Amino acid sequence: MRSPLGYVLASSPLPTVLQKMLEAQVYGLLVLAETEQLLGVITVKDMLNAVMNVMSRSRPLGVDEIEARR
Repeated sequence: MRSPLGYVLASSPLPTVLQKMLEAQVYGLLVLAETEQLLGVITVKDMLNAVMNVMSRSRPLGVDEIEARR
């Protein structure tokens, strides 16, 4: 992967942000306001933290439950 390249709007849904990162093969994207003002950078680590935050709010699945869903 490469350093941040490209941008997303602050209103972009997280799945869209992740898809754009994967397609561009980058670790992060610039985050812009609707006015094109730079707000910051979102990284793969930020995305993982968001996923972990959501997962911690629900009961974690065991390995056996994950295998059963395949």
